[in-house]
Amino acid sequence: MVLVAACSDAAWRFPKNQGTSSFQVPAMTTAFPRRFLATLALLVACTTAQAAVITFEDHTCTDGIADQITNGYGGLNWSNSFHCINGSVGNYTDSGYNAGRVSGTNVAFSTFGHPVEITTTAPGGPKFNVHSAYLTAVFNDGLEVTIEAWRDGALVSTTVHILSATQPTLVQLSLSQVDRVRFTSDGGVSPPAYDDGDPSHTEHFALAN
Repeated sequence: MVLVAACSDAAWRFPKNQGTSSFQVPAMTTAFPRRFLATLALLVACTTAQAAVITFEDHTCTDGIADQITNGYGGLNWSNSFHCINGSVGNYTDSGYNAGRVSGTNVAFSTFGHPVEITTTAPGGPKFNVHSAYLTAVFNDGLEVTIEAWRDGALVSTTVHILSATQPTLVQLSLSQVDRVRFTSDGGVSPPAYDDGDPSHTEHFALAN
């Protein structure tokens, strides 16, 4: 993700995460709901400032631990269910955590498949643009992700995207001057290689560059 934190016209492109709070991620065989893994890479560019790419590789993403993405990372606020993880190790190699990696080892994801949001750091704060995002279903192939964007409290865009669990999907968004973006996931079916028989593994997604 490329982002300029202190400008009024930031632009994002979502690719593939330093968190202060963390929790142990159960193995895929436990009752941990499917994460809508959105391998998130944001390209944030400013008309008056130099763009910076947010890939989550400079964020603490512990092996086997889900680290909460801290507010202020990349100049944005992140909802509590937005975490990151190293998707290349442990029990996650046979999942969208691994398949969703784009430029490194880390991916951002929605814990428990909850809706997740990215917002400006303060009410009335700098707006940002979202050009595109790489999204991957963590467990359920054919996962449906709805992306909504707001500007000053008004809903300005709603798009629906069907994700693969075996490779990232580049989603073109072209959102301009927004201050809140929400990702909501639902549906899909696990491919045989990902199916551990746990019905609670369902609607997580990963986000990366």
